[in-house]
Amino acid sequence: MFDTIMGLPLHPLVVHATEVIVPSAALVVALAALWPSFRRGARFLPLGLAAVALVLVPLSTQSGEALQDRVKQTSLI
Repeated sequence: MFDTIMGLPLHPLVVHATEVIVPSAALVVALAALWPSFRRGARFLPLGLAAVALVLVPLSTQSGEALQDRVKQTSLI
């Protein structure tokens, strides 16, 4: 698996995406479950956000482990 994008570590980018998508997915799924008119308007949005969250969580973990292996341990870290 690649661990950089254009020389930048992938992990911070993936983690920030995960931090936005996971709570958004939870909120949209809860709204769809509790509010029928929102459910009709949202259609596949809850499913799509949950699927993206499902992919991003393990990707965040794997990219963090790759970054940890890549960064040298110093007294500052």
